Amino acid sequence: MDTKTVSLKLKKLNEFVRQSQVYSSIIADTLLQRSNEVANANTKDNSNSDDEEHSSKKRKTKKKSITDFFKKQKKNEDTTTQNGAPDDAAIKQPRLLKNCILKPYQLEGLNWLITLYENGLNGILADEMGLGKTVQSIALLAFIYEMDTKGPFLVTAPLSTLDNWMNEFAEFAPDLPVLKYYGTNGYKERSAKLKNFFKQHGGTGIVITSYEIILRDTDLIMSQNWKFLIVDEGHRLKNINCRLIKELKKINTSNRLLLTGTPLQNNLAELWSLLNFIILDFGNSFKDVWEITNLTKINPPINI
Repeated sequence: MDTKTVSLKLKKLNEFVRQSQVYSSIIADTLLQRSNEVANANTKDNSNSDDEEHSSKKRKTKKKSITDFFKKQKKNEDTTTQNGAPDDAAIKQPRLLKNCILKPYQLEGLNWLITLYENGLNGILADEMGLGKTVQSIALLAFIYEMDTKGPFLVTAPLSTLDNWMNEFAEFAPDLPVLKYYGTNGYKERSAKLKNFFKQHGGTGIVITSYEIILRDTDLIMSQNWKFLIVDEGHRLKNINCRLIKELKKINTSNRLLLTGTPLQNNLAELWSLLNFIILDFGNSFKDVWEITNLTKINPPINI
């Protein structure tokens, strides 16, 4: 491999690294700032004014990282209240989220999701099965709804999980308008149902549908300007060449969130497929990314 090719590959690789550092810095700065603001608000009026001023100056010069935030959150766990919520949680549970109390790690997850949303970033929520990815997603939409952005929001999931999504919205966010957009009676009936729902709620609300309907009613889905797209069991998008991921990428939406319990796939190509969905400019093709990141041709391994 000639020097020019090596230089080009290293330049592209450095750009990937730089982008990841930018995303990390944005999230870390926002999380730490929010956490510090809450901590300062809980401090007695003049008890530690000098310390706060000194700390504020240090925060302006100290380089922040995601690790710093989670170390701080770990310390906060020691002051967890009896109801299971941290005393100084950066984000309080949304008022529209009812009949449950989010656990500390779920509040941290919500805090992270909100930070992504506020900074216009997409993400993957990769908690293991049973840790409450659905309720965290509902909490996120409840928070956004309270901020007077009322959608429309689109949730797409396997057909077998639609009823579970509807039940959890009914239990934990009963005041949010939700439509199960599914049916076997034909496109006209389904489209009329969706249009009536939007008419009733002024073009806002939450629509829950299946992968199959995304593929069947493509034109109608694409005609809407969705504020948020949530894809449940996002690991099913591991094949970049499947029709589903191609249609989902065409949806007009401001933000995207993948939910999966298995983010690390069998090989780099499958992981790249997920990243390509949430970061639309993450390489033109997997072949391009592989050529950039595969440095073995530059410095081949030495057998000892």
